[in-house]
Amino acid sequence: MTVEYTATTPTEDPDLERRAFRRLGIRLFPLLVLTLFVNFMDRANLGVVASPMSDDLNLSGSAFGLAAGLFYLGYLLCEVPSNVALNKFGARIWIARIMITWGILTICLMFVAGPVSLNILRFLLGAAEAGLFPGIILYLTYWCPGRLFARAYSTFQVAVPVGLALTSLITSAILLMHDVLGMAGWRWVFLIEGLPAVLLGILVFVVLPNGPKDAKWLRQDEREYLLKHAQAARPDDAHRRGALAEVMRSRLTWVHAGLYFCMIIGFWTITYWLPTVVQEHFEVDAVSSGLISAVPWAFTAVAMVAVGISSTRTNDVRWHMIGCLVVGGLALLGSTLVDSPILALVLLCLAAAGTQAASPLFWARTSAVFAGALAAVAIAFINSLGNISGLVGPYVLGLLTDLTGDTRLGLVVMSCFILVAALLTSVIIRSPAASGKDL
Repeated sequence: MTVEYTATTPTEDPDLERRAFRRLGIRLFPLLVLTLFVNFMDRANLGVVASPMSDDLNLSGSAFGLAAGLFYLGYLLCEVPSNVALNKFGARIWIARIMITWGILTICLMFVAGPVSLNILRFLLGAAEAGLFPGIILYLTYWCPGRLFARAYSTFQVAVPVGLALTSLITSAILLMHDVLGMAGWRWVFLIEGLPAVLLGILVFVVLPNGPKDAKWLRQDEREYLLKHAQAARPDDAHRRGALAEVMRSRLTWVHAGLYFCMIIGFWTITYWLPTVVQEHFEVDAVSSGLISAVPWAFTAVAMVAVGISSTRTNDVRWHMIGCLVVGGLALLGSTLVDSPILALVLLCLAAAGTQAASPLFWARTSAVFAGALAAVAIAFINSLGNISGLVGPYVLGLLTDLTGDTRLGLVVMSCFILVAALLTSVIIRSPAASGKDL
């Protein structure tokens, strides 16, 4: 496989680029941010309802971790085909399809009666959502020049911690509906939080353009500039025969997938187990733990903006990634060693911020390394392999929690993965301007 690298180059017309980017920020990015917010709300609400749902369904820690993680098995199996389909059918149709099906399956979770039905629906939910995240990464490359991709993606990615913070608050409030119409509060959560995905999917189908050519709100000079300078793959090449085999033969694909796995295993573990960890430290009920769990994600949103600005101004990816991952890994480790609930919460804030702030830097780098005809398949494949951590992390932490009686040992293991990711980053990314051969 030939890996193309798009280096950062000065823009030909700074004023035109700023004007076009500002227009994207008004007309396109808000819809994408809202899409990701709803996506993570429906993906992560399981963590907030873990305690009451586990009590009702008699779930052990490992059983809950397995149910949380099976999402990523379905995600893995359908990720690449879904991203190829996005190229074939267009972003408008395919993203709308993803959102409507995942919204329906989220609503179906209100009917689960035990571990088997929960596991099946979590698997199907992962299959339904597959392709959204890497698909939007690819979609951004159709619009953004290489030098602005990191800025655009960082802005977009802030929706993740904001979504997780609001998910904690909204889900905690819905849990207060326990026994309304004789239904458990956690069942109301899946009903109420599944509906927005269906409605937003319909909106996406109506208004989302497939690319700059279809955006009637762009001026002609803006449209021509974006079409000329965006770091986009040719859509018709991504689903040609043998594309996946070419991606799988590349050493760079597996190196980046391994790094991404180690980066986000801690993030997914924190996502699903944070309310439980908070309950252990603060000795509060599910509603209160959900409210407290919003704090680390709110802090993460601020940290991501700051890291994105700093990385763009200094044109540095390597040291920003290493710094974020070292802080995240050490903070998560430190949270297991302190007795003070407040200090533990501060360390969890740093752990969540460090692991998540590294993600946009990773994808900005990866989208440049794999820019070209096979970008759609490469991005989806790396994302799907890396997201196996979403299956491994929550299950391992749940298993260790069953064995030891608390989450400390599991969090220590997750912190080690994050620190390994920092080490891999120092080796893989030699310099901000390294070529694909240097990686």
